[in-house]
Amino acid sequence: MIIDLRKFAGTWAARLLLGLIVVTFVVTFGYGTFTASKEVVAKVGAYEILASQFNRTYQEQIDSLRQRFPENADVLAQQMNLRERVLEQLINRRLLLNAADAMGFRVGEEEVRDTVGTLPGFQVGGRFDFDTYRAILRQNNLTPEIFEERTREDLLVQKVQRALTAGVIVSPAEIDQRYRIEAEAVEVEYVFVDPAKFGKAVKADPEAVTAYYEKNKQDFVQPPQYRARYLLLNLAQMEKDAEVQPRAVERYYERNLESEFTTPKRVRARQILKRLAPNAPDAEVTAKRGELAAALLAARAGQDFGALVKKYSDDKASKDGDLGLFRKEEMPAEVAEAAFALQSG
Repeated sequence: MIIDLRKFAGTWAARLLLGLIVVTFVVTFGYGTFTASKEVVAKVGAYEILASQFNRTYQEQIDSLRQRFPENADVLAQQMNLRERVLEQLINRRLLLNAADAMGFRVGEEEVRDTVGTLPGFQVGGRFDFDTYRAILRQNNLTPEIFEERTREDLLVQKVQRALTAGVIVSPAEIDQRYRIEAEAVEVEYVFVDPAKFGKAVKADPEAVTAYYEKNKQDFVQPPQYRARYLLLNLAQMEKDAEVQPRAVERYYERNLESEFTTPKRVRARQILKRLAPNAPDAEVTAKRGELAAALLAARAGQDFGALVKKYSDDKASKDGDLGLFRKEEMPAEVAEAAFALQSG
């Protein structure tokens, strides 16, 4: 409730108030009310929609109709199939609440209190008035507990609906198509022929039927038709509504430390490259090896490696032979083994 009485539960006044409430319920409804078996009108998952809940919702809607259409409310209710509509609404609402629970959505007491406190009908002079709140609920045969629980469910339903529809975009072409479907009208002139009056007198020759079909195949071709249903989830909107507990983050990190949060070893190397054709003669191979040996000696002697690349390397695209940072699996096996075996520098 907006006024929380739980902190007074241990006082003698609270016990007296609770006793009066129990006596009032027994006097008003009778002891059998508490022991009567419940009547279930629908079951959604593990949740049961009771006849009392259905009757209360139906009565609220029929009362609303009578306020707007006092003379025709019952007729309208019958034309609208109001009973079926109410049951369908209760089922759809429970499905959304089940989805909210599965998606981990929660609504706290403070959120309910803030929502109720901003409703215009409960305000006097621009501020929430508790006496007005109780009076309006009493007029509608509601208690604060029931109303606030409904408000909590409404907020949960809104969260699910926002998560499911936040990413849905309706294009102008779809709006135009929908308008044309709704507003389109056609005029049709037709003649009805009863096949029963002609079927007995006419006998179709199978060969003639086959010949007609072969000649007019295009008249019997049905173009492909598709029915599609899709659900678009907006990840950014779902992230805003999601509540992630610090312990859950910690557990995820611990479980995925090696696969997601550990950077594999990488090295950075520079090379002097000599290119050889697969069928290069031995003399060319020997000459290339000689140039590489000379470059190796010069590098070990401390000469500038960039200058040696310009002098000896066949790879002119790289100015200093830099291969950048790479993991072992990103290079040919021979190059990777040699590079990862080297000492720094």
